[in-house]
Amino acid sequence: MTELAPETTEIVRFGDNAATRAAYESGQVDVLVSGNTLAAAISDANAEMDIETKFILKESPAFIGVKKGNLDLLFWTNTFILHKTLGGQLNELSEKWLGQELPPLPNL
Repeated sequence: MTELAPETTEIVRFGDNAATRAAYESGQVDVLVSGNTLAAAISDANAEMDIETKFILKESPAFIGVKKGNLDLLFWTNTFILHKTLGGQLNELSEKWLGQELPPLPNL
């Protein structure tokens, strides 16, 4: 009876989304662990790869940062979020760009 050599698994970390995407799409890696936006972009661009999400390790929300003291931009951002929330479009934007439903927002 021939004993099979155990399979080795190597974990590779890439410095940015572009390198991660290139490695997965070219077949250099077999499994992808990434934020949901990168996974959704790869899936959308490569329907033939039949990418299947196994599980989500942690929600991967996008954040909006406004430089301290930039009140005009802060007020504009808050107004945009409120307007899109009240109009029902914020969840649609989240699904389109982040690939997931909008998580609960904090109360104002």
